[in-house]
Amino acid sequence: IRIGTPQAPFVVGAEYRADKHMASKYALAVEALKARAAVAVVEGEWSTKALEVLSSSDPNSPQRNTRALYRSFGGQVAQWVQEYLGARVSLGDVIEDIGRAGVSHNPSRLLRPPYDDNFGDETSFRAAIGPTLPQHLALYNSYFDEHDVDLIILPAAYSAPPTLAQTADGTVPIESSDGSTTHLASVWPSVYPHNEACKSLHIPKLSVPTGMSADGRPTGIQLWGRALPYEEMFDDASSTRHSVTFLHLAAQAVEAIHADADLRRVPPIILVPPPPFKRE
Repeated sequence: IRIGTPQAPFVVGAEYRADKHMASKYALAVEALKARAAVAVVEGEWSTKALEVLSSSDPNSPQRNTRALYRSFGGQVAQWVQEYLGARVSLGDVIEDIGRAGVSHNPSRLLRPPYDDNFGDETSFRAAIGPTLPQHLALYNSYFDEHDVDLIILPAAYSAPPTLAQTADGTVPIESSDGSTTHLASVWPSVYPHNEACKSLHIPKLSVPTGMSADGRPTGIQLWGRALPYEEMFDDASSTRHSVTFLHLAAQAVEAIHADADLRRVPPIILVPPPPFKRE
């Protein structure tokens, strides 16, 4: 198995980078893969052109196109509430009823894209659901072609999950690309572009737990595979075959990573069985 380790934009991005907790676990995972004779770890980056389009620096990037797709989200929610739940409530009622996770997270904002310039206009929405897909797919897959890899490995996010207090207060820590630490009102930059890049493509992905950080927070890496060819994107059978092939490869990578005891999943406290009861 050949596994690529591109640093941009998931390890080191234009503005932010993986902090010491995520970066150290990522490095350990890469070393664990190198220790397996059946795994070849490949160092290499996307081409400059591909990286420009795959990152948010290009106006036609998949990230910006993904945001444009949210223009239909409110309508989809309204239709689901009406058809599946049979509830006679308006989208406005739904938005009004959505709670917030402190200062840093307001999910109701995702239902307002048509009225929010940050999500693009109608033209960008139409581009996102059609004309740009073949271009984005070719650019994403170019890494796999140029470096002859089966998978890529990346940190699950730039930083480990913030505490509830940090989320509520809007003081979420994140490491800037220059190595300094700053605090943001939103948790979103810590998981962007990891959870949004190329979402309009059919890319098989797997999140892999890598144990706890030094300060007791869960960490992880992600494995991504080659995107499904454009001509097969809307065929369920092809998608299933593609995903199964990916999972067979990923399973071998996970086995290699979890051979290191420090990279194994730690069960949450609520799942750890209590000690046996002893009568005095």
